Amino acid sequence: MIDISSLPRIQGSVAGKTLFIRVDFNIELIAGKLSPFGLFKVRAAVPLLQKLLQKGARIVVASDLGHPHGPTPDLSLKPFVKVLRELLGQECVLGSVDAYIRGEYASTPCVLLENLRFSPEEEKGDKAWAKALAKQCDVYINEAFADSHRSHASLVRIPQHIPSYVGPRFVEEVQALNKVMSPRFTRKLLIMGGKKISSKMGYIRNLASIFDTILIGGALANNFTKSQGFDIKHSFYEPEYMKDAARLMRALKDTIVLPQDVVWDKAGETIVDIGPKTVTDFVARLQGVHVVVWNGPLGIFEEKRSLSSAKRIGDALVKQPKTYTVVGGGETNMNLDQLGLLHEFSYASTAGGAMLHYLAHGELPALKYIQKNT
Repeated sequence: MIDISSLPRIQGSVAGKTLFIRVDFNIELIAGKLSPFGLFKVRAAVPLLQKLLQKGARIVVASDLGHPHGPTPDLSLKPFVKVLRELLGQECVLGSVDAYIRGEYASTPCVLLENLRFSPEEEKGDKAWAKALAKQCDVYINEAFADSHRSHASLVRIPQHIPSYVGPRFVEEVQALNKVMSPRFTRKLLIMGGKKISSKMGYIRNLASIFDTILIGGALANNFTKSQGFDIKHSFYEPEYMKDAARLMRALKDTIVLPQDVVWDKAGETIVDIGPKTVTDFVARLQGVHVVVWNGPLGIFEEKRSLSSAKRIGDALVKQPKTYTVVGGGETNMNLDQLGLLHEFSYASTAGGAMLHYLAHGELPALKYIQKNT
């Protein structure tokens, strides 16, 4: 667990300086526009950006989006620059990374760089590319907690070259998750959904040392239920992880709780949500719990019927004022936002994978480099 007092925050004058602000705008666009949750993520970064501009700094804002293979119009950050202009109340231009490296925005007050993942160097963690990015600015600030479990160039390489800090939202995220891990809370429960067991297997093992109970739904549950003999028919699962799921169930049989029943699609071939008996069971297990963390949808995100379980469980959680509730993960937050429940939780994190990584390991790869170079 990270000591909040150890997190480096920028102080002093920034007038006349160029600051590289790494944010997280990695949220699915709907018909080329931001969803309500997308706006929530942008608004989370705005206070820092406004403060820096008011103090006379020039800001270069950078984010990734999706998984493009080179420049892809549908994954451009163009919709975000329009929103930034409105929220900041001033001009902000969409700039290419190559032009930025050439120094073409040296006198521009506000630049949003185009999708960093359009450049293959970003995900490769390319050192030379990161050094070229760092050369054009004076200070680096990480306000992308949700991406900080990744070892990408803009997260772990740039901070090695210039003074680096974290932003206020980053600090807020750490504070919220530190509270989850606080020993003063003795009964803790994790709701975990989503799709792939491969991306969450390691987290589950570690999180079992923090949470007394782990309720599992979504396609994530399919490997586990199939390993226990349940026929999932044509539902998604990862065959190569069947033995791992069975071993994990044996090791954590007193911690993991699986669905008792499910909702099938109209053809009766694919699971789309946890069933009504399971919802009743999950709600009952929430009673008297001190901390609840929810990460991942319990049904197929695109299936409207899956909102039924989310609503019943969400309603039950927000009616427990003494329970500290945290929700994270893009699809989970979007579901709860549609239901009008997102902001009823004690804390709505902008993170999904990073939230699980921090809770499971107590650290974040990107933060290591920031703490070494302030």
